[in-house]
Amino acid sequence: RWLEAQRRIRITGSDLYWSDEEGGTAPLHFSQLDLELRNAGGRHVVSASMVLPQEFGRQLQVVADVQGPLLDESHWDGRLYLRGSGANLARLAAGRRIAGVAAADGAADVRAWGELRNGRLRELEGDLQVQGLRLTGVAPAAATAHVAGLGGRFRWYAFEGGWILDADRVWVAIGGDVTPPTQFRIFVQRDGGAREIETQVGYLRL
Repeated sequence: RWLEAQRRIRITGSDLYWSDEEGGTAPLHFSQLDLELRNAGGRHVVSASMVLPQEFGRQLQVVADVQGPLLDESHWDGRLYLRGSGANLARLAAGRRIAGVAAADGAADVRAWGELRNGRLRELEGDLQVQGLRLTGVAPAAATAHVAGLGGRFRWYAFEGGWILDADRVWVAIGGDVTPPTQFRIFVQRDGGAREIETQVGYLRL
């Protein structure tokens, strides 16, 4: 209640140490943290920028403009902006796979806008550039693929039982060659215990 009653709270130039006592991992150090909270009735605007722990990336900026109880994010509705540089894809993905493929290495710069409904991310769109990407589990022989760089615009959105990722203006650099801009779509839907995955690619030369 006290926090929601404050019109503005600001913290600048701070250090944050995050400890996961259940996981037993070493504390994470977020430095040069600037944090601001503005309240106006049921509307809350939170903005933060920080230097990330080295194993996660370089810098992160986040702004959330939401409606709902401040301390109950499960009822948040609103918009989200984020900008990150040097994000470690392997660390962030934590072994998760899409269509059997996982990121084993790579650094990403991303700028994106998202929509929250009932505290869940329902839509995210923006632009992305990746350097030094290494993918494992690539068909047909679960091989490893090395990509010098790629970039493009994307839009991800969720629906009941699945999600869709659309990307355009996508370029891929392998060796000294850069592909012409193309587009692709990944469609994922769950039906009971089964999962259906469809992919569509406009043009890609490997």
